[in-house]
Amino acid sequence: MLAPVPTRRLLLTALLAAGACSSSPAAAPGMDAGSDTATEAGGPADSSGPPADDPTFASFFSGTALAVPAQQVVAASGAYVNTYRSYAKPRASGMATWRFWVSNTTDSTYGSGPPMPNVPGGAFRIEAATVGDGGMGPVGSLVAGSSVPVTFGGAAGRDVAPGERFWSDPVALDLPDGHLLAFTWALSGSAAGPAMTYTHSSFTTSYYNGTMNVAGDETAANLFASNDTLFAPHMFATDMPVTTRLCFLGDSITQGVGSSKNAYAFWVAKIADGLDPGIGVWNLGSGWARAADAASDGAWLWQAKQCTEVAVILGVNDIASDHVNATQLLGYLTTIVTLLKQHDPTTKVILFTVPTFNFSGDAYTAWKTVNDTIRSSPPAGVDRVFDVAAVLSQPAPNDGLVQVGYSAGADAHPNDVGSAAIASAFLAWYPTP
Repeated sequence: MLAPVPTRRLLLTALLAAGACSSSPAAAPGMDAGSDTATEAGGPADSSGPPADDPTFASFFSGTALAVPAQQVVAASGAYVNTYRSYAKPRASGMATWRFWVSNTTDSTYGSGPPMPNVPGGAFRIEAATVGDGGMGPVGSLVAGSSVPVTFGGAAGRDVAPGERFWSDPVALDLPDGHLLAFTWALSGSAAGPAMTYTHSSFTTSYYNGTMNVAGDETAANLFASNDTLFAPHMFATDMPVTTRLCFLGDSITQGVGSSKNAYAFWVAKIADGLDPGIGVWNLGSGWARAADAASDGAWLWQAKQCTEVAVILGVNDIASDHVNATQLLGYLTTIVTLLKQHDPTTKVILFTVPTFNFSGDAYTAWKTVNDTIRSSPPAGVDRVFDVAAVLSQPAPNDGLVQVGYSAGADAHPNDVGSAAIASAFLAWYPTP
C-alpha cells in the first residue's frame, strides 16, 4: 500500500492499494490546511435490517453507468463547509427529468480485514445543491447559464440523519448530445465526528472546495480537482421509461477500476451503451466488496432488490483478501441468490463466474472449484450464468491468469481492451433466452 498523497490543498488524499479495489481511506472534511491524513469514521454496523422497498425506483432509475457506491464514512476534525462537484455521462441526451438518490450508510467493506458493511454515516447538512450542463469534459466548470437549483422536499437545504436514505425533488435539465451532467452540492457539519459516506473512484475526475459554499458558482475559479474520491449522490436517476431495471452487483472490476480516466471505457458502461434504452442500467460495483457483504442483506443488497434483474459478479475479494475456501464462497453466493428470490420470486438473477484475477495456489483452487460449480450446478434460483472467466482467462493450465493485453501488467483489473471484450461477449449473450 502506498503512502498518502495529497490531491490539492487541504481536503482530499488518495491512498492506492492492491487487490480488487480502487484505493483506501480518504480524507475528512474539516481538515486543517496542509494536512494530508484522515481518519475513517462511522458508528456500529446497522443491524436494524433493510427498509421497505422504495416505489420511486419504478419511475426514476439510473441514467448513467457511473458507479457511486457508499464505501466509507469520513470523519470531520471540526466544523466544516465543503463543496463537491461531480460529473456523469448520461445514457441519453436531450430534455429529461432528473432526481438524485442518497444513501448515508456504507454498502460494502473497503480495504483488507473482516467484512464490515452497513456502517451508518454521521449527521450533516446539505446547504445547497445545483445541477447543470457540464459540457464535453469534466473541467470543473459548467456551461454558463445552465445551472438550476436542486431542492429537497421543496427546500434548498436538508439535514441528513445517520443512516438515512432519501431522494431529491425532480428537476428538468436539457443536455446536448455528448455533454455531461454536473451535480454540485455544499455540505456542512457543526462538530467533529462521523460525516457523510463517499466513493473511491480513480477513473473519473471530480472537484471540491474545502472552505466554503460555492454550489451556485458555474465557474471553476474556487474548485480543485480530485482524482480519487467522489462525494456525490448514489444514483443519478431519470424518468426515462424502462421495462427492465438491470443492476450489476460487483466489486471494483464492475465499478470500472483499471479503465481509462473519464473515458467510460469500463465494461458496464460499454454494455449500457450497447443495450436498448428501455433496459435501465445501475452500476452497483464497489471496490474491495465481498460476496459476504451482499450476503449480509444490508444496504447494498437492498439496492439490488429494487431492480428486476440482478447480475452478481462477486468473489474475487472473498478469495484474495479474506482467503475463503470454495465452500464458504459458494455459501455466500447461494445466500445472495436466495435473498433476492425470497424478496421477489420474479427477479431474474444472472450469476457471473468469479472473474479471473491472476490467482495461484490455494486461491486458484478455490476460484476454479467455485467456477466449475457455477458452470455445472449453480445455486438454486439462478436464472442464467455468464462465464466472464472464460472471456478473461488464458488457456489452461494458465487459466487463473488474465489474458495478456487485457489488464495493466501486475494489476489484474480489466483495462479498456479487457473491458471491451467483456462487454462484447455479454452483449452477444444477453438477448439469447
